[in-house]
Amino acid sequence: MIVDLAKPGEAEAKQVNDLITNLANKGYRALGVAKLTDQGKSWQILGVFSMFDPPRDDSKATIDAAKAKGVNVKMITGDDTAIAIETCRQLGLGTNILNAADIFPKDMDPDNVPDDIAETIEKAD
Repeated sequence: MIVDLAKPGEAEAKQVNDLITNLANKGYRALGVAKLTDQGKSWQILGVFSMFDPPRDDSKATIDAAKAKGVNVKMITGDDTAIAIETCRQLGLGTNILNAADIFPKDMDPDNVPDDIAETIEKAD
């Protein structure tokens, strides 16, 4: 979002986006920082903060216990898929992770999931 606001040159945009991708692949969330310049007419990128929100200490044990009872554990996330994949790797889950925005229509009734969406979820890890 910050890159879109600041509209930097191609090289700087690529550098920032590559950094964000690399952080996400390691399970880190990125927060862009910018300031308004030119009396509030344009944005200047200052940097990127990285934040790590690891799974709870008991998450892996809880997932393993559910699997032992025959429960198929799935991840549908609203987060960056790369972050979710790294989290799943840490928890011993598969890496076929789905993004909720790609799966669920905004007007879907969660108590009546259409068959095609249910089938897509079943294929997820």
